[in-house]
Amino acid sequence: MGLHILFGTSVLLLLSYSRGLQILQPQKSLKTEELKTVTLVCVLSGDQPLGPVRWYKEAGSTRTHLYSAVPTRGETNDPRVTWVYESTTVNFSILMKDVRVSDTGTYYCVKYRKGLEDHPVASGLGVSLTVAGRNLLAMKRNVRSAHPTTHESKTADDNAYPSMQYVHYNLRGVQNEPEREEEYEEPIFDSLEFRTLKKETDSLSSLDNIYANTVQE
Repeated sequence: MGLHILFGTSVLLLLSYSRGLQILQPQKSLKTEELKTVTLVCVLSGDQPLGPVRWYKEAGSTRTHLYSAVPTRGETNDPRVTWVYESTTVNFSILMKDVRVSDTGTYYCVKYRKGLEDHPVASGLGVSLTVAGRNLLAMKRNVRSAHPTTHESKTADDNAYPSMQYVHYNLRGVQNEPEREEEYEEPIFDSLEFRTLKKETDSLSSLDNIYANTVQE
């Protein structure tokens, strides 16, 4: 029984094996960072004809061969890829080492019939792989771990000018220059005496008895 599936920009004729062959790719999407190792799962279920299983990468409108036991003419294996299990007839999962940002794409596990390797028998639904650069991930982690520091600055007249606040973030591993404090030398009082006015009619001259002698160094 024939089953037509739209695969990227091309239409492939996928012949559904009469006794229920299925290619299971349980992972829908994976996210990792460059230089890591990822496992792409592919398991065959049901009866299957003789023939190879091949992995393909699709990015945009481009579909390229990634890995298989015996690549066809003009195809090569990615040297970073190996089978999880050798000499298997069921589990065709692969390991991909040292992934790069350019490895981002959708990966398909495809079964072929021996002697008719231009026509796939069945294909998995694919797994979407996203690889982020290390610098980008490190920057995101630093921003999330930054602790806000609040500074408050008040004017002499708080009623006339409301206090102002600003917030800055100290990123991990980044040192800010220490804030400089203005030097201010308070006067040292040798004696201090205050007298209040007894009457509203008292003039300011009555305050002459209020004095403050500072100690001169």
